[in-house]
This record gives sequence, C-alpha cells and structure tokens, in this order.
Amino acid sequence: MPPLPGLRTSRPLTDRAYNRSVTKLLEKAMEAAADLSANEQDELAERILDEVSWERGDKSEGSPEKLRRLVKQGREDIEAGRVRELRPEDI
Repeated sequence: MPPLPGLRTSRPLTDRAYNRSVTKLLEKAMEAAADLSANEQDELAERILDEVSWERGDKSEGSPEKLRRLVKQGREDIEAGRVRELRPEDI
C-alpha cells in the first residue's frame, strides 16, 4: 500500500503499531487527515492532544502560551469572517 498524500512518513497508516489500539473511526479520521497540509495536520494534532489532556484532567495545559494561542486563533477567525454574532433566536 503506498503512503497517503501529505503524510510525513514512508510507512502507510495500516503498518503503524498504534493501529492495534485505535478504533476504526479514529483510523478513518487519521487517514482523512493525511490529505491535509503539514501545517493543518499539526494544528489538528494539537487540538486532539489538547482534548485528550482535558479529558484526563491534566491541569498543565492551562498555560499562558496556550491562552495566547487561543486568543490569536480567535482574532484570526474574526478577521477571516469565520465568526458571527450569536443571537438569542439562534440558540
């Protein structure tokens, strides 16, 4: 099986050792993510790691650096028009 586009490894996902312990859905998500650019893959990986850390109750993730990253991301989303005003009737 050839490597998936955009993946930064020469081994396809099906040859990876972690496939023994991930669900089919997670495997499908990783395969879909392989089509993203390297930067998009890294951003997605950061979000996944943050979510896993949150679920495990890791308090070290509440760092000032993470807050700065979130603020920067929020500002970029606003400037790019990816954010809209939330109105009570929209809830």
